[in-house]
Amino acid sequence: MKKIFTFFIIFSFLTSCSNKSKFIGTWYNNSNFCDSLSISKGENNLVAEYFGFKFPAEVNDGYLEIFGEEITKVSLGKKDELLINGTVYSKKIIDENLLLDGDWKIHECTKKYEWSKISLTKDTIVISYGSPIEIIGTIKRLSIDTIAVNYEYVASTIHMSKLIDELEDKINYDKPIAYILPISKNHFSFKWLGITLKNEKEKYLDKLDDDLYWGEKANDFEYKLIFIKE
Repeated sequence: MKKIFTFFIIFSFLTSCSNKSKFIGTWYNNSNFCDSLSISKGENNLVAEYFGFKFPAEVNDGYLEIFGEEITKVSLGKKDELLINGTVYSKKIIDENLLLDGDWKIHECTKKYEWSKISLTKDTIVISYGSPIEIIGTIKRLSIDTIAVNYEYVASTIHMSKLIDELEDKINYDKPIAYILPISKNHFSFKWLGITLKNEKEKYLDKLDDDLYWGEKANDFEYKLIFIKE
């Protein structure tokens, strides 16, 4: 009887630890990257940090309860997702097998740029650079948290395509035109470099000048472009 009682104590403890670990991490709102939640271990229980404020939290009946002015219940959703009052949050993860297939758009906190678009299908990427240019490229993972984008060709008007085709022999196809830095399965940051030309210092299409597609801050050196999956 004593052995059975001890077994249940150990089992309950392990289950409790397992349930807590599922909530630990940094989580980002799937429609507003500025809205994030960080959950970590405290001395006796869990601690939730939200907009710089820390609140005690604990797991009860499969829910995470955050004790602020009111008790907020957090539930587990799909893999690596949380649900808070109907809003989905994705966990910050570093995973070399993270799948990015789908359509993505730029978000500046609550503002979404509807004209922006990056589409990913396996190793192929289509970037809506600006009217009337779409850049088609390939992606290659350089490290667990960095993916290089290399230029293949452009889809545009006949006039614009002809101008770019004239540069074909000058384009350095080995130099990345951009980097994708995955954050979660639904968020990544994007760093645009431009198309490198052989034996030339200046790059082609190196500025993100179309505000409808990229926003007003896209060319600011310290600004981080955030794409969220549709």
